[in-house]
Amino acid sequence: MTREEHQELVAVIRGVHEKLRLDYQTNGDGDQVWRDHCEDVETRNKYAESMLQLATTIWPCKDRIEWCHDTMRQGRTFLKPTAVTPIIN
Repeated sequence: MTREEHQELVAVIRGVHEKLRLDYQTNGDGDQVWRDHCEDVETRNKYAESMLQLATTIWPCKDRIEWCHDTMRQGRTFLKPTAVTPIIN
């Protein structure tokens, strides 16, 4: 994979994340933002394809596993705070 192809894939991922953040800042209703995102099948498919390419051609498996492990050990989570959160931490 060329550097340009890699950068294009990363741009797709970052673009989706940025749009979700901006939509939430504008709307304030996280559930509605997520519903709108889920209805945008084309964007989700492009995101999934980009993530798959990055995960299988750029990021070594061991690095992905270590990142997940380190993230959880540091108490960071991408989940909404719930009754389950103390179990994770």
